Amino acid sequence: MSRPAFFALLLLGGAAGAASAYDGVKVDSSGVRTAQAFVGDILLTRVAERMTSATGTNKLAVAYVLDPSLAGERYRVTVKDGRAEVRAGRTRALIFGTGALLRRIAWADGAFAGADGMIDACPAKPFRMAYTARHFYNWYHMASTDELVRYIEDLSLWGINGVHMQFAYPVVDLEYARPGDVERFERISHEFGAALARMDLDYIGYGGGNQAPFNTDPRLKAEPNVDPKRGNNGFNVCPAKPGGLEFLRRQQSAALARFKDVRSSWLEHWPFDEGGCACAACSPWGGNGYLSLCAALAADNAKACPGSKSLLSTWTFHDDEFARLYAYLAKPESDWIGAILVDSHGDFPKYVLEHELPRKIPIVTFPEISMWGREPWGGFGAVAMPSRFERLFRQCEKVVSGFQFYSEGLAEDLNKVVVTQLYCDPSRSWQEIVRDYCRYEFPGVDPERFVTLVTHLENTQVLPNFDAKSNVMPNVGRGDVPHFDDFEARCRYCLDEARKGEALSAELERSLSSGRRSSWRWRQIRLRTVIDREIFTARSWHTPTSDAAYRELVKIYNADRTYGCIQPPINR
Repeated sequence: MSRPAFFALLLLGGAAGAASAYDGVKVDSSGVRTAQAFVGDILLTRVAERMTSATGTNKLAVAYVLDPSLAGERYRVTVKDGRAEVRAGRTRALIFGTGALLRRIAWADGAFAGADGMIDACPAKPFRMAYTARHFYNWYHMASTDELVRYIEDLSLWGINGVHMQFAYPVVDLEYARPGDVERFERISHEFGAALARMDLDYIGYGGGNQAPFNTDPRLKAEPNVDPKRGNNGFNVCPAKPGGLEFLRRQQSAALARFKDVRSSWLEHWPFDEGGCACAACSPWGGNGYLSLCAALAADNAKACPGSKSLLSTWTFHDDEFARLYAYLAKPESDWIGAILVDSHGDFPKYVLEHELPRKIPIVTFPEISMWGREPWGGFGAVAMPSRFERLFRQCEKVVSGFQFYSEGLAEDLNKVVVTQLYCDPSRSWQEIVRDYCRYEFPGVDPERFVTLVTHLENTQVLPNFDAKSNVMPNVGRGDVPHFDDFEARCRYCLDEARKGEALSAELERSLSSGRRSSWRWRQIRLRTVIDREIFTARSWHTPTSDAAYRELVKIYNADRTYGCIQPPINR
């Protein structure tokens, strides 16, 4: 990505407020199609949110131009003497350019400064997808269409170009659904699909697997997975049993029929967690029964959703399953597989690094940005582990075509930005990206000191198990944190880091633009530092102060109905 130097152009005066559009920024959308003019509205809303009144003397005129000579996702942003132009060949690239322009504005409380210069850029990796897990009554599950669209707009300003989101009601939640839940969920799916099409973003739908509702005929039940980390959640159907394959094909076809209007670029198959079968006919599932099942489902999907491609997940595959998959990919009958998603919850699988694919298809990695170091995931506020995700990216950047990060809600917003920007421009460091995030989201805060704050958050992400006097909580990822053999030494270290983090967040809040102090992005960071100071001081999840912080997080995350693995621990 080309990043020529920018020369400061101070736009003096005025202030504007988030309650109404700021009148000092004017947008000219005459150079784009009518259906693309909404991109200018995205710009105007973000400007207004960063100002403190509706009128002022800060001036910027922004013109949007559709330019077919800029191929793919390339965009060009120029700024000179208070006038800016965002130029691209398609809608998504106009959005990316808008994000680049917004981040090149220096925001302050009631004023902003522009910059002369040009950005000519094209994201490096073509697959930059958000897996927004819409289940467990988490934020995605409970959000309205407007809330979902607004958040995806925010992510696309950083470079996201696709969203994986369940369109049919998740089978793991069916037995807990209240009257109207399914209808509301699927109505939002239709509305959200239309919004993604308008934004020119890819919709990645569910391509089918072997999970099924709990009330499915028990004679079809699959054998439990042998490896416990792969999960035995819900009800899984064995496709080798009489009627099993037919049931799964009918289930998938019925779901696609209800969503014919949702334009899916990719349909994604999933092997484990919810899914898998360990019977003799299906084993090893990842390299045997799973491939046969997905081949049958992919043929049905192609008829129901013409033009879509199949993305095959290899989540938690063992080496023998990768070997079988690679052998299968060498055969002509594997042509239905358009790309493979390779799990990287931890280090990137060595098998994929050490073995070349038999045919040239994209490899998409799967950064786990939510479930590390403490449970409930996100229940303690912001989850920020940027150095971890740069380390994982560096392992695979030469072999992958992009990513699909896994998100359980809003808590890992900073992680989403770090992962996305690394795949847009691999030359960047996590520190540089975090500074950009700070300047854009938290005007007035010193970016270098914010990097220090984020480092404190990452260093304390992994919670000690106070009851068992163990260095880590059970059943959670260890992440990348300083190692201690001694439990007491780790507790002392975490307490010191937590106290420093809370004091620093309080200091930075005083310099933060007044209009941004109540933003959910800042509140979840500030609350995380308060909670950490409390739990490491008391060696308990509960104090009156931490419980009050949990209650605020419940409101931010719409988490009053969420499962215990996600809900802030107010009812533990």
